Amino acid sequence: MSSLPFQRVMLVDDDQFLLDMYRTKFQSEGAEVVTYSNTKQALRSLQEGKVQPDVILIDMVMPEMDGVAFLQELRKLPRGSSITAIMLTNQGQDTDQQAARQAGAEGFLIKANLTPSEVVREVARIVSQKGRHLSRGNGGDK
Repeated sequence: MSSLPFQRVMLVDDDQFLLDMYRTKFQSEGAEVVTYSNTKQALRSLQEGKVQPDVILIDMVMPEMDGVAFLQELRKLPRGSSITAIMLTNQGQDTDQQAARQAGAEGFLIKANLTPSEVVREVARIVSQKGRHLSRGNGGDK
C-alpha cells in the first residue's frame, strides 16, 4: 500500500535510462507507472483515454513536441486540468520555468539537482499542495 498522495504516474522523456530509473523508484514507492519516450504518443494515449494518470512528469526538451507544447495540449483535454503536471528537466533558466508554468506546470524540477528519491518526495509535496488548494475551493490557482 502506497503512502503517496497519488497512484498513477506518467513519465515522458526521450532518455530510456532515466525513464527506467524513475519508473523503478516510483514503483518501489507503490505507484503505478506508464512511460513514453515520445510526447505525441503520450498525448494520443491521454486523448483516447488509454491512460489516466494522477501526475505527469515530462522533460522540457523532446524531439517531436517539447514539454511546453505538450502541457498546452494537455490542458485542453477534458480531464487535463485535474492532472498534476511537473516539468522534470535539466533546463533551469528562469525563462524555462516561466514558460513551463504559463503552460500549466505545477512544478519544475531539475534532474541534475535531485536523486530519484528526492524527485518522488518533491512530486508528493507538489501533489499534496495542489490538493490543499483544491480543497479550499480556489482551483489551485496561485
